[in-house]
Amino acid sequence: MEYTIREAIIADAEALSELNAIEMGYEYSPEETAIKLRAALSRETDRIYVAICGEKVVGYIHACDYDLLFL
Repeated sequence: MEYTIREAIIADAEALSELNAIEMGYEYSPEETAIKLRAALSRETDRIYVAICGEKVVGYIHACDYDLLFL
């Protein structure tokens, strides 16, 4: 199996919604996911990468920079 990693795009929203439901039990529609994904992709502090196997998104990682009150 060969995997490719690339930055997420809005068209990935349906696959990300499905992954969230199946793997983590989060029922969040593709439409709602697209709204959140669009917002995250527009922020300088967020990066979202997807793992592709064949033609299918099989995983993702969302990294973000945020400030903590205790550090």
